[in-house]
Amino acid sequence: MSSLRREVTQETARKIPGARVRGKRLACLSLDQLLEQYRVRDFDVLVIDAEGADAQILRGLSLDRYRPQLIRYEHYHLDPEERRATEVRLERHGYEVVREGYDTLAERAGE
Repeated sequence: MSSLRREVTQETARKIPGARVRGKRLACLSLDQLLEQYRVRDFDVLVIDAEGADAQILRGLSLDRYRPQLIRYEHYHLDPEERRATEVRLERHGYEVVREGYDTLAERAGE
């Protein structure tokens, strides 16, 4: 298992006998930068399961430029404030937001 948030990895490791946590520095891109690098113009579905970094990844996506029909991300590891801020941002960009178990589904309203 991996995560951009060490505390998420540590929490999971405590549940697995013999598990250990190691850190590694990696170069990162925002989602916008990645899409631009690969010349992605549009897409219909975005699924994120990044063990606590989901909101951070979504913040790296310009919802004015990219308008996927569906966005699904894991909210389980987000703190309540970050979870709500992510939902509010999606709603302001015209998405209807529904929590389903560990995940949130956001669908462009009226489409």
